Amino acid sequence: MAAAGRAARHHRQPGPGRTRRDGPSTGREEVRIAVRAAGLNFRDVLITLDMYPGAATMGCEAAGVVVEVGAGVTDLAPGDRVTGLFPEGPSGRSR
Repeated sequence: MAAAGRAARHHRQPGPGRTRRDGPSTGREEVRIAVRAAGLNFRDVLITLDMYPGAATMGCEAAGVVVEVGAGVTDLAPGDRVTGLFPEGPSGRSR
């Protein structure tokens, strides 16, 4: 537990047999982002309660830091702070 007035730091660990770099490589015009914050709203509450009509993905808004860019990306670089809408959620692959 963190001391009064100090935030606790929590680190997500990769699953068994995986490293943080496992997974598909960044495509030519893709950007890999380390998500630092994801937006949730009332729609996401309805999805969680299975009250939202039809299929939907939670947390489609996110902000973070660029960690890798594809060879065809010229307007972003690792270290840039970004925000955006991610139709497949912040942990998915969006284009």
